[in-house]
Amino acid sequence: MDLYFILLRIIHFFAGVFWAGGTFLFVSAIAPAVRLAGPDGAKFMQHLARQGRMAVSLSVAAALSAASGLLLYWRTSGHLNGAWITSGPGLALTIGGASGLIAATYGAVFVRATSARMGQLARQIYASGGPPSPEQQAEAQQLGAKLGTGALWTAGLLVVALLGMATSQYLFSF
Repeated sequence: MDLYFILLRIIHFFAGVFWAGGTFLFVSAIAPAVRLAGPDGAKFMQHLARQGRMAVSLSVAAALSAASGLLLYWRTSGHLNGAWITSGPGLALTIGGASGLIAATYGAVFVRATSARMGQLARQIYASGGPPSPEQQAEAQQLGAKLGTGALWTAGLLVVALLGMATSQYLFSF
Protein backbone atom coordinates (compact mmCIF):
# COMPACT_ATOMS: atom_id res chain seq x y z
CA MET A 1 0.00 0.00 0.00
CA ASP A 2 1.38 3.37 -1.05
CA LEU A 3 0.13 5.73 1.67
CA TYR A 4 1.90 8.77 0.14
CA PHE A 5 0.16 8.29 -3.21
CA ILE A 6 -3.22 7.64 -1.56
CA LEU A 7 -2.90 10.75 0.60
CA LEU A 8 -1.97 12.90 -2.40
CA ARG A 9 -4.96 11.59 -4.35
CA ILE A 10 -7.31 12.31 -1.44
CA ILE A 11 -5.98 15.87 -1.07
CA HIS A 12 -6.11 16.43 -4.84
CA PHE A 13 -9.62 15.04 -5.15
CA PHE A 14 -11.23 16.89 -2.23
CA ALA A 15 -9.44 20.19 -2.87
CA GLY A 16 -10.29 19.97 -6.57
CA VAL A 17 -13.94 19.17 -5.90
CA PHE A 18 -14.22 22.13 -3.52
CA TRP A 19 -12.42 24.50 -5.91
CA ALA A 20 -14.27 23.44 -9.06
CA GLY A 21 -17.61 23.16 -7.27
CA GLY A 22 -17.25 26.62 -5.72
CA THR A 23 -16.26 28.09 -9.07
CA PHE A 24 -19.12 26.40 -10.94
CA LEU A 25 -21.59 27.46 -8.23
CA PHE A 26 -20.42 31.07 -8.50
CA VAL A 27 -20.59 31.10 -12.31
CA SER A 28 -23.88 29.24 -12.69
CA ALA A 29 -25.93 30.47 -9.71
CA ILE A 30 -24.44 33.26 -7.60
CA ALA A 31 -23.25 35.66 -10.33
CA PRO A 32 -26.48 35.46 -12.39
CA ALA A 33 -28.62 35.92 -9.25
CA VAL A 34 -26.54 38.94 -8.21
CA ARG A 35 -26.99 40.50 -11.66
CA LEU A 36 -30.75 39.92 -11.60
CA ALA A 37 -31.11 41.29 -8.06
CA GLY A 38 -29.68 44.68 -9.05
CA PRO A 39 -28.85 46.89 -6.05
CA ASP A 40 -29.73 44.11 -3.61
CA GLY A 41 -27.34 41.82 -5.46
CA ALA A 42 -24.63 44.44 -5.13
CA LYS A 43 -25.25 44.53 -1.38
CA PHE A 44 -24.95 40.75 -1.22
CA MET A 45 -21.65 40.85 -3.15
CA GLN A 46 -20.37 43.61 -0.86
CA HIS A 47 -21.16 41.43 2.15
CA LEU A 48 -19.58 38.38 0.51
CA ALA A 49 -16.47 40.38 -0.40
CA ARG A 50 -16.24 42.01 3.03
CA GLN A 51 -16.21 38.59 4.67
CA GLY A 52 -13.53 37.42 2.23
CA ARG A 53 -13.91 33.76 3.12
CA MET A 54 -15.04 32.53 -0.28
CA ALA A 55 -12.05 33.91 -2.18
CA VAL A 56 -9.61 32.70 0.47
CA SER A 57 -11.19 29.24 0.67
CA LEU A 58 -11.17 28.78 -3.09
CA SER A 59 -7.57 30.03 -3.27
CA VAL A 60 -6.43 27.54 -0.63
CA ALA A 61 -8.29 24.72 -2.39
CA ALA A 62 -6.74 25.70 -5.74
CA ALA A 63 -3.25 25.77 -4.21
CA LEU A 64 -3.72 22.38 -2.54
CA SER A 65 -5.14 20.89 -5.72
CA ALA A 66 -2.30 22.28 -7.86
CA ALA A 67 0.47 21.24 -5.47
CA SER A 68 -0.86 17.71 -4.95
CA GLY A 69 -1.56 17.44 -8.69
CA LEU A 70 2.03 18.34 -9.53
CA LEU A 71 3.33 15.72 -7.11
CA LEU A 72 0.94 13.13 -8.52
CA TYR A 73 1.96 14.02 -12.08
CA TRP A 74 5.65 13.70 -11.18
CA ARG A 75 5.04 10.27 -9.74
CA THR A 76 2.60 9.03 -12.39
CA SER A 77 4.75 10.25 -15.29
CA GLY A 78 7.75 8.30 -14.03
CA HIS A 79 9.52 11.55 -13.13
CA LEU A 80 8.62 13.21 -16.45
CA ASN A 81 9.33 10.22 -18.67
CA GLY A 82 8.88 11.45 -22.25
CA ALA A 83 7.48 8.15 -23.50
CA TRP A 84 4.71 8.26 -20.89
CA ILE A 85 3.98 11.97 -21.43
CA THR A 86 3.46 11.41 -25.17
CA SER A 87 1.23 8.36 -24.60
CA GLY A 88 -2.56 8.75 -24.75
CA PRO A 89 -3.07 8.85 -20.99
CA GLY A 90 0.01 11.05 -20.60
CA LEU A 91 -1.25 13.59 -23.13
CA ALA A 92 -4.69 13.71 -21.51
CA LEU A 93 -3.20 14.25 -18.04
CA THR A 94 -0.66 16.76 -19.37
CA ILE A 95 -3.33 18.85 -21.09
CA GLY A 96 -5.67 18.57 -18.10
CA GLY A 97 -2.91 19.33 -15.61
CA ALA A 98 -1.68 22.32 -17.61
CA SER A 99 -5.24 23.68 -17.77
CA GLY A 100 -5.60 23.25 -14.01
CA LEU A 101 -2.30 25.02 -13.36
CA ILE A 102 -3.28 27.88 -15.66
CA ALA A 103 -6.64 28.14 -13.86
CA ALA A 104 -4.92 28.18 -10.46
CA THR A 105 -2.39 30.79 -11.57
CA TYR A 106 -5.06 32.93 -13.22
CA GLY A 107 -7.20 32.72 -10.11
CA ALA A 108 -4.29 33.50 -7.80
CA VAL A 109 -3.26 36.57 -9.78
CA PHE A 110 -6.33 38.02 -11.44
CA VAL A 111 -9.40 36.77 -9.57
CA ARG A 112 -7.73 37.08 -6.15
CA ALA A 113 -6.61 40.67 -6.83
CA THR A 114 -10.07 41.65 -8.06
CA SER A 115 -11.71 39.97 -5.04
CA ALA A 116 -9.30 41.73 -2.68
CA ARG A 117 -10.09 45.13 -4.19
CA MET A 118 -13.81 44.35 -4.03
CA GLY A 119 -13.46 43.46 -0.35
CA GLN A 120 -11.51 46.64 0.33
CA LEU A 121 -14.17 48.72 -1.41
CA ALA A 122 -16.96 46.92 0.49
CA ARG A 123 -15.22 47.66 3.81
CA GLN A 124 -14.88 51.36 2.82
CA ILE A 125 -18.58 51.54 1.97
CA TYR A 126 -19.53 49.73 5.18
CA ALA A 127 -17.27 51.98 7.30
CA SER A 128 -18.83 55.13 5.86
CA GLY A 129 -22.19 54.06 7.29
CA GLY A 130 -24.09 55.46 4.34
CA PRO A 131 -24.94 54.37 0.85
CA PRO A 132 -22.07 54.02 -1.61
CA SER A 133 -21.10 57.06 -3.62
CA PRO A 134 -21.72 56.99 -7.39
CA GLU A 135 -17.97 56.44 -7.90
CA GLN A 136 -17.99 53.52 -5.46
CA GLN A 137 -21.05 52.03 -7.16
CA ALA A 138 -19.39 52.32 -10.56
CA GLU A 139 -16.19 50.72 -9.32
CA ALA A 140 -18.14 47.92 -7.60
CA GLN A 141 -20.02 47.18 -10.84
CA GLN A 142 -16.78 47.20 -12.82
CA LEU A 143 -15.09 44.88 -10.32
CA GLY A 144 -18.12 42.58 -10.33
CA ALA A 145 -18.00 42.32 -14.11
CA LYS A 146 -14.26 41.59 -14.00
CA LEU A 147 -14.79 38.97 -11.33
CA GLY A 148 -17.55 37.33 -13.37
CA THR A 149 -15.36 37.19 -16.47
CA GLY A 150 -12.43 35.84 -14.47
CA ALA A 151 -14.64 33.17 -12.91
CA LEU A 152 -15.89 32.14 -16.37
CA TRP A 153 -12.33 31.74 -17.66
CA THR A 154 -11.38 29.77 -14.56
CA ALA A 155 -14.45 27.54 -14.94
CA GLY A 156 -13.64 26.88 -18.60
CA LEU A 157 -10.07 25.91 -17.77
CA LEU A 158 -11.32 23.68 -14.96
CA VAL A 159 -13.66 21.89 -17.37
CA VAL A 160 -10.66 21.07 -19.60
CA ALA A 161 -8.69 19.92 -16.53
CA LEU A 162 -11.53 17.71 -15.34
CA LEU A 163 -12.06 16.21 -18.78
CA GLY A 164 -8.35 15.40 -19.05
CA MET A 165 -8.25 13.69 -15.68
CA ALA A 166 -11.57 11.88 -16.06
CA THR A 167 -10.77 10.47 -19.50
CA SER A 168 -7.01 9.93 -19.33
CA GLN A 169 -7.25 6.17 -18.90
CA TYR A 170 -9.81 5.72 -21.67
CA LEU A 171 -9.69 8.54 -24.20
CA PHE A 172 -6.58 7.54 -26.14
CA SER A 173 -6.37 3.87 -25.21
CA PHE A 174 -8.07 2.44 -28.30
